[in-house]
Amino acid sequence: IYESFEVYKEIANFIVATQRTLQSLQSTTSNTTTTENITYPKVEKIVELACGHGLVGLLLAYRFPHLQVSLYDLFARPTYAAFVQSFEKYGFKRPGESLVLPNVQLFEQDIYSTGREELR
Repeated sequence: IYESFEVYKEIANFIVATQRTLQSLQSTTSNTTTTENITYPKVEKIVELACGHGLVGLLLAYRFPHLQVSLYDLFARPTYAAFVQSFEKYGFKRPGESLVLPNVQLFEQDIYSTGREELR
């Protein structure tokens, strides 16, 4: 689990740095901002492949409620359900939401057999 927290920290720092960079460049409503031939994409969703117990994705979904988080693995681990239950029991529900993590979905399938656009 220690490694999961380290990975979460790195990804969260990257997302925050990207958001700050876009804000400082006075981003427009488009999906990218271009400055000096460098394109900065907006982070709009997180896709985690082979998510295992799903802790990294759940932490990111909780930290960034405005991002859609899709988790993929061949099957859900029992610990995933325990983590979700803990978030629902102890986490903060945002105004107007019935769930603590409305922005996360777990897909139990082989990524090669999915037709989901986000994986292309």
